[in-house]
Amino acid sequence: MPIIKQLEIKKNRRVLITSDIHGNLERFKQLLRHVQFSTDDVLIINGDLTEKGDASLETVRYTYELSKTHEIHIVQGNCETLQYLDNPEHFEMLRNYINNRPQSLIHEMLVAIGVAITPHMDMLAARTLLQSHYPEYIDFLGALPNIIETDAFTLVHAGLEQKSLTDQDVDLIQTMPYFGLVDTEFDKPVIVGHYPVCLYHNQTIDHKPILDVIKNIYSIDGGNVIKDDGQLNVLIYEQGHFTVDYVDGFDYYSILNHQDGNKGTHISWMDREIEILDKKPEFIRVKQRSTGNEAWIHESFVDEEKNEVIDDVTDTVLQVSKHDLFHPLLKTSTGYYGKHNGEVGWYFGNLGGFCETH
Repeated sequence: MPIIKQLEIKKNRRVLITSDIHGNLERFKQLLRHVQFSTDDVLIINGDLTEKGDASLETVRYTYELSKTHEIHIVQGNCETLQYLDNPEHFEMLRNYINNRPQSLIHEMLVAIGVAITPHMDMLAARTLLQSHYPEYIDFLGALPNIIETDAFTLVHAGLEQKSLTDQDVDLIQTMPYFGLVDTEFDKPVIVGHYPVCLYHNQTIDHKPILDVIKNIYSIDGGNVIKDDGQLNVLIYEQGHFTVDYVDGFDYYSILNHQDGNKGTHISWMDREIEILDKKPEFIRVKQRSTGNEAWIHESFVDEEKNEVIDDVTDTVLQVSKHDLFHPLLKTSTGYYGKHNGEVGWYFGNLGGFCETH
């Protein structure tokens, strides 16, 4: 049975909802500065505070200390690995995990107290050491709810089944993929992270939150850490209304030329098998095997030996206006491949000076 936390949101308070920080403390701090987080606000982290980034332990330490002075609530995600220490049946999985994932909370905790990470380490002894050295963090993360419910919205890391909250399967609601595609409408917004929103788009790469007001499913995982061009999104609830914002740490430059855009093809790394059709300097014409979609993409995205793309890629041409902001990810002989307002694609004009780091 899931742990459900009932939360009352007072009308005069701003609620900041983010997810999938993944141990990226620098980006997390940047987000809090960007939205001017204060003691007047409520911060909700909708799962996956740690793992994959390079500062999981410091992210936990920072969030724990911040929670002493600010109102912070965290939903348990599938990457809250301390939850697996409770059951010895998970020890073999954890041992393999921390040996292969140095960028993980338990690995960082053990290294910090001088424990050698080995393929045959004693996980029961490791658990005892962790409990003695980090009791406050284990208690802090061990008490996380699986679901937070308010009068205005429900928060869960990955998704919900169409049944009562008390009957939800804990593993499923932490790991459900493609929740935004379920054929279900909810009575109030269900806010989820877990699954990068860019994977819902088959024509372009767009990391902005998807707010489906018909189904009442709000997906906010911007691919922070997971995607090289991803971002840390925040959903802001104030006076009964939602707005969105994000940070990505990229430097942005002024666009000097208007450009009409058009959607193209998004070939995801998760569906990466391609057929090479043609070549010209810098670019390769490919066909995605599963869909038959064709696109000219830069050669740096193609593994010609394996007939695969090595990362998400699109041939979308961005819709931009003069003075808009753009971050160039790649400069080519024909133009720039980069990011504008959360979306990735091509810009064929000129760039002005540096404007800001978003």
